Amino acid sequence: LNQPLMYLLGSIDLMEMDKADPFAIEKHMKNIRSAGERIANITKRIQSIHHDKTTPYPGGTEIIQLNGNLDILYIEDDRASFMTLKKMLEKQGLTSVKQAETIRDGKRLLMENTYDLLFVDYKLPDGDGFDLLSFIQKEEIKLPVVMITGQGNEQTASQAIRKGAFDYLPKTAIDQNALSKCIT
Repeated sequence: LNQPLMYLLGSIDLMEMDKADPFAIEKHMKNIRSAGERIANITKRIQSIHHDKTTPYPGGTEIIQLNGNLDILYIEDDRASFMTLKKMLEKQGLTSVKQAETIRDGKRLLMENTYDLLFVDYKLPDGDGFDLLSFIQKEEIKLPVVMITGQGNEQTASQAIRKGAFDYLPKTAIDQNALSKCIT
């Protein structure tokens, strides 16, 4: 965090010195945005560390496990889509994947269990992914949510992020690489 933060603060100082030059200001603003985005990405990675998953070592120390098994819930009414995603996750060694077919069942599982990650289809028999995002916020459930759909567009993706989804993946774009990046 320190390196991009220092870059950001240095760009602000340079912007103050060059305040009479609009082209220099524009350049410094791009640098500030770039540093801010790097800080945001680092923060997202830090937030994904599960501090309760540690390995004990001699001398009473513990090390946080970064590559532990994840408990994942996927709310998806299409069994074939669920199985495709589950197989991709199994290839990565992430085998604990549970399915709910409706928002109602998903809410019940979220209240009964703890999960590390939630995938939710946009369109479900009893509502849409936005309904679930509202429920998660209302219940103050701290859980990264990735909305997946075959029916959405850029507007749906933007709205999902604004409503609290961590990421948005079109079903047509899901492959091993995209899934791995999303989870990481």
